[in-house]
Amino acid sequence: MRALHSCKYFIQARRPITKDKKFVQRPAMKRRLIIFAKEPQEGLVKTRLRSLLSAKECSDLYKAFLKDTVSVAKRAACGERVIAYESFGRSPQFLKKMAPQFKFYRQRGADLGERMHNAFSDLNELRGWKTVIIGSDIPSIQDTLINDAFAYLETYDAVFGSSGDGGYYLVGINKPCGGLFKGIKWSSSVVMRQTLKKCIQLKLKARPIGTHDDVDSPEALARLKNSLKNSPDKKTAKWTRRFLKIS
Repeated sequence: MRALHSCKYFIQARRPITKDKKFVQRPAMKRRLIIFAKEPQEGLVKTRLRSLLSAKECSDLYKAFLKDTVSVAKRAACGERVIAYESFGRSPQFLKKMAPQFKFYRQRGADLGERMHNAFSDLNELRGWKTVIIGSDIPSIQDTLINDAFAYLETYDAVFGSSGDGGYYLVGINKPCGGLFKGIKWSSSVVMRQTLKKCIQLKLKARPIGTHDDVDSPEALARLKNSLKNSPDKKTAKWTRRFLKIS
């Protein structure tokens, strides 16, 4: 898929609005960050990496991803942090122990679209809040990118961070958007394209933000390893670095 910044469906911002620190900090209490996550049970997470890793190693890698994602979420400028979890019928013990200060919400819905719609709707009990959902497969995500997403929601109706497989790892909205996630062919290369067409149909102004890989395939894991090895920032993805034995 083409880079988001060249996509005709997006309305481009005139300037990077998070340059103004006061602007970023002022509305932070009305910002809600939701992390979509799974309880890291062996055999049920990162299954597409089983050609490289054992079931336990897949679980341990995902635990590292979760720890890195939660660490970033703690630094983001927002007033509420939520873990929307799938725990396969069990209590999300690892997640609650890892992030006891977060709110917890059990995902509900038949597909990813329904689950995101329900999370936005069920948690949007207060008017005027900006909400951003991120996945837990991007251990190198930065809190500055999340802050940018919230800042763009002061001007735009929706913000998206694209993943290399045609989907997205981040989505934010500033008001109820019924129908935005309906009729999407999830887990396909057209997810972003179809969602952006929905934005046009619903007359929503959409804004792109940085592109990242969802790390759920051997190829994506190899790219992550290479990126972390070559990055001068050794503090990013600390737990993932430790698992991958990258100094």
